[in-house]
Amino acid sequence: MNIREELLVEHSKHQSYRIRDHIGNNPHRHSELIQLVLSNENIVAQRASWTMSHCFDLRPNLITQHISDLLSLLNENKSHVAIKRNILRIAQTTPIPPTHIDDLINNCFNYLQDRQETTGVKMFALVIISNILPQYPDLGRELTLILEDQLDHVTVGFKSKAKKVLIEIKKLNTESYL
Repeated sequence: MNIREELLVEHSKHQSYRIRDHIGNNPHRHSELIQLVLSNENIVAQRASWTMSHCFDLRPNLITQHISDLLSLLNENKSHVAIKRNILRIAQTTPIPPTHIDDLINNCFNYLQDRQETTGVKMFALVIISNILPQYPDLGRELTLILEDQLDHVTVGFKSKAKKVLIEIKKLNTESYL
């Protein structure tokens, strides 16, 4: 199977799953898919990122060697929303190399502050930051300000998650004084 050609056949969950199943546990095929995500071919990269996300669900170990390259895409403000969303979806449950944590945090804060950003990207960014709050409790102050500013302009689902994170931040702050 030519993965690139198959990505261009159609954009559907069925097609994405077909490609995922073809890739299986084969690191070479998985690397080929990642190169398509990293490519400058917008349609191919977007569709490949969705398939990458499906591959991650079944075989998260295959992404480890590529996470640095994928996170670097977030630093390029030209990435399509689908690519950002799928990379952030993976980053919320994948160990982040220490060399990328600062950039990831900055990108997530930028996504949260951008009123034009999609809810999916914002939600994953919020989850990533809330996951690292225990290691970086000082981020809680900045996150609180951003979330409180956003609460009147976001979806119900995002507002619900934001309120839970705000409670978590208060709990972390209370525990740090004990």
